[in-house]
Amino acid sequence: MGAGYYVHGSHPDWIDSAGEGAIADEIVGDLTSGLGPDRIRAGFIGEIGCSWPMTSRERRVLRAAGLAQRATGAPLMVHPGRDPPHPTRSSRCSTTWGRISSGRPSVTSSGPSPAPSSSSTLGRRGAWLSLDCFGLETAFYPLNPRVAMPNDGGRLALAETVIAAGLGGRCCSPRMSARSTAWPRLVATATTTCCAT
Repeated sequence: MGAGYYVHGSHPDWIDSAGEGAIADEIVGDLTSGLGPDRIRAGFIGEIGCSWPMTSRERRVLRAAGLAQRATGAPLMVHPGRDPPHPTRSSRCSTTWGRISSGRPSVTSSGPSPAPSSSSTLGRRGAWLSLDCFGLETAFYPLNPRVAMPNDGGRLALAETVIAAGLGGRCCSPRMSARSTAWPRLVATATTTCCAT
């Protein structure tokens, strides 16, 4: 279970007037004291969501997550905005208030992959690049039509670039998305194809 808040539209109303310190305190509490009657503790911070362009509220939540990461050393997972240079910007924003401790932060790309140069920059800063959406074979990206969504070949090419830069230890896939998120689409496509032939 993660601590913190995703994108603007999913934030509770109190975030509107909350400062970074209050948001960070809540995140730290979820990590250290837990929540609910059983006091279940979060195991990481995130996934902190960023729209594109980022809203001021999302910036506050991201900076608060950086503060909480600094206070606890917990891993920080950020879903960058849907614009290729954004992963580097969101990493810079969270680390201005927090810190990058080796092996802790993770920038996940669930939409368009960041540019190889951005990925290498993030890796050299100590961040992990988490590639997502394996099995989603479409170029159209409705959340930012100016950006083409890579296919699995593009995701693997990005991973190869990061590995070639000597940063292979900073590249991962958190889950086999083809199994968890894209599996129903793959089954539906295979069923349609098989039935049509």
